[in-house]
Order: sequence, then C-alpha cells, then structure tokens
Amino acid sequence: MDWGSLHEVLLVEAPVRLAEHLTLSIISICTTIILAVPTGIILTRPKFERFAYIVLNLLNLLMTVPPLAFIAIAIPLIGIGNVPAIIALIALSLLPVARNTISGIQAVDP
Repeated sequence: MDWGSLHEVLLVEAPVRLAEHLTLSIISICTTIILAVPTGIILTRPKFERFAYIVLNLLNLLMTVPPLAFIAIAIPLIGIGNVPAIIALIALSLLPVARNTISGIQAVDP
C-alpha cells in the first residue's frame, strides 16, 4: 500500500463511513427511546401491569434472534440497505431500554 492509497482511505473514505455509521446509530437510538421508554412507563401503571410479563417475554423473544439472522430474514421483506440494519438495531435494543425503564420506575418509592 502506498502513501497515496492510505491518504485516500483515511481522509476521504473514513469520514464518509463514520458519518454513515453515526447516522444509523442515531436513528436507531432515537427510535428505540421513542418506542421503549413510553412502553416501560405504561407497563408500570396499575392498569397495565398484567401486560408487562407478556410484553417483556415478547421482547426477550426478539433478543434470541442473532443480528445477522435478523438481517437475513429482513432482506427478502425489506430489501438490502440501511433499513434492515436499523430495524435489527431497534429490535435488539428495545428489551434493555424497556426493561431498565420498568426497573427504574419500580425502584422509585411512590
């Protein structure tokens, strides 16, 4: 590898790939927060506490699917690109955020 190729990779391609990665991460994090935090709050209310067990088990089921398998399943349905990756990231991050929201609210003394 000569210095010209290294220069091109580090100064031209790396910032583009970093921006793509940050975009995917920010979209999936924001979507997860928008979906999981209200879900966790709602599931701690007395009316909906009986559904918490069911919802958390469904989210646990999503966690058992490996990310690459999830993307492989999503490709025929959604196609190739950023959308399957974002959906896989969201599906894998819903459980920890929802579970920790529920745990945090239940730990606070009423």
